[in-house]
Amino acid sequence: MASGIVAAQGVSIDLGKTTQGRYMKVVGNSGTGLIQDVIKIKGEYCAKNAAAGNAMHFDVADDYFMNFAAGTYSLINVEYYDSLATTIGLQYSGQGGATTHPDVITTAGTGKWMSFSFFMADVKFNNDLANSADIKLTCVGTMFVNAVKVIPFEKYIDFGKITNPDNSKTDDADGINRINLTGSDGLMRYVDTLGTTLMTSDRADPTKGGYAYLNIDDAYINGATAPWSNVFITLEYLDGPDPNKYLRVQYDASPINKNLSTESVYGRNWNCLRTYSFEINNGFFNNLGAASGDMRIHFGHPGLFVNRLMIMKIPKRPLPSTVRLANHTAFKFLDTPTMDGNLVDWNWLQSRNDTMLMRYDANNFRTDEFYRTWLLNSANVPVVEAGEAGGVVDPGVPAAWDPNDLTGMIRIGWDNTKLYFAVQVKDNVLDVSGASWDQKDGFGFYFDVGHTIVNNKPVAMRDDPAFVLGEHFIFLPASNSDLGFWKHSTSQTGEALPVSVTKSVVTTADGYILEASIPLSLLTDGIAWKPDSLNNPDNFSPLFAYMVNDADNVGAFSGRLMYGGHSDDDEFWGQLGFVPIPLADKGMMVDFGPVNYENFMTQVEKTSADGAVKQLDVHEKKCAELEKGYAYFDVSDAILSADKQHRRLLVSVEYLDSASVAGSQFRVQYNSSDPTLVGVAADYKDTPWITVGNTK
Repeated sequence: MASGIVAAQGVSIDLGKTTQGRYMKVVGNSGTGLIQDVIKIKGEYCAKNAAAGNAMHFDVADDYFMNFAAGTYSLINVEYYDSLATTIGLQYSGQGGATTHPDVITTAGTGKWMSFSFFMADVKFNNDLANSADIKLTCVGTMFVNAVKVIPFEKYIDFGKITNPDNSKTDDADGINRINLTGSDGLMRYVDTLGTTLMTSDRADPTKGGYAYLNIDDAYINGATAPWSNVFITLEYLDGPDPNKYLRVQYDASPINKNLSTESVYGRNWNCLRTYSFEINNGFFNNLGAASGDMRIHFGHPGLFVNRLMIMKIPKRPLPSTVRLANHTAFKFLDTPTMDGNLVDWNWLQSRNDTMLMRYDANNFRTDEFYRTWLLNSANVPVVEAGEAGGVVDPGVPAAWDPNDLTGMIRIGWDNTKLYFAVQVKDNVLDVSGASWDQKDGFGFYFDVGHTIVNNKPVAMRDDPAFVLGEHFIFLPASNSDLGFWKHSTSQTGEALPVSVTKSVVTTADGYILEASIPLSLLTDGIAWKPDSLNNPDNFSPLFAYMVNDADNVGAFSGRLMYGGHSDDDEFWGQLGFVPIPLADKGMMVDFGPVNYENFMTQVEKTSADGAVKQLDVHEKKCAELEKGYAYFDVSDAILSADKQHRRLLVSVEYLDSASVAGSQFRVQYNSSDPTLVGVAADYKDTPWITVGNTK
């Protein structure tokens, strides 16, 4: 992985897997600047200076960040391993040329990952250092560096920075104002820790989190010249111990959304201040938020603390996003589909959002999934084929593609024993003659059910250096004579798929249809996993990625479309949600859950005095308990209505039959057209009582 570009945001480089970061890169990687990478310490990849005393040199992208004006602020954040007897210093290209920063990092040997920010107000980035670098990390001893991040900024708010004569705290700010809302979700509190003052939500209900509402000075940025396609917003935050707690920014992107969310930042238990930059290419900042604000910091729930927020207008639109990992949903089947290449069993999913693997996105923001995977892994880039216009120099340019070649649509379903795929591929040349999987047309998917449990919640085990228990890659060639290929924990290089996998491939006028089933037992490796079982700590959404491979007899392979990931590195896979509600048309029904599935029939009177129900998860079934004695339902008038006679009607109730509720009774009451009944008796005619027994 050392040659790939690692997903990141802002001006940053994640060392250990790459020497080419985002808007910056390693330079002078030889001699006294030589580094050694692909080192893993306590879950983090890093690089070290190859010899004690060696430096690390970095160049910041000149077309974005060069020749800053005097007075431009900047942080340079260094993430390092706290080993013994090491001193790390910083030199940078300043207004007066090569400048040595007065601060240094002195390690204490705690054996933990830590972070330190160098602040400066005189950066220039004019390539003044050796190797035409802008930044140089010097070292006495051996340094282990996980990441280097550069945060230039023009406006900021430092929460609780100022201590008043009465010892109260106020914010230090330039161009950003915090709106003190008195509503429950806008209450904040200051916390003194790590020698500074931080801020977090003070909402009365600690499970709901809250918001810090902010307004940017209209003289700096406003909606008059929107959309703003060139804004970096950076948070400096305390990386806490709970990986289920998060921070994100929500900003005015009107007319799309006045509270559009960025990706979320989660704690990784570093217990130090870290930074994260959000790249905004569709901001309006038109004062449409609460109290005429432009954005807000969303605390997923209290626990992560913020030190400051910084903002910068960069010279041009940011690069395509690499961090918005795609997710997908697998829906549960009521009836087992037949693997025959005829997708009639999937018709009930037609209205769902299928995963589309596209060649390009006409939207000029170009954050589409394929462009992301192409950017992150050059092995995915297709080569020129007959009929294409001169080669795929840029997958974002439609003219570089043959319109008859390579798109894909994927649906995924599951039941208690198997995972099901329906794949429709548009591919003008079907070629499965290659010697290895990457030389064949077909569909592949990555799947990782491995997880750990923190605070009774499942957390993905990302960044595995190899295929471990619960982690798999399966490739299904577009051929009925070749079942497929399988990488897993006991076969790192891969082997033939077992016959428990079934597959059918049907060629079409413009490509092929592939339908397949995979036993869940093959994918779980005995790991405890309860798909979407409410409140179960093993209710984990597995990591995943899809690919459509394209060979076309022009070499080893001509590239692939990917969704959810860009390679076999699970650090950058999406998550696959498993929905247990049978989303199929099975007559008039209500299937209770956190969100009911309702078909021609709806639950009503949910908040009435006697119609409230409580959502439960019993024996891995989502269900409802009648809290006040009744649950009310309305059937669609288009199906059953008062102007029609329905002499025979079957009403079916699926209920828990358990010793724990033995002796309980229930019945159905319905609106009757019986002429002998009037008033309430006609509105609620009784059926016989059903007595609950003592079986499960």
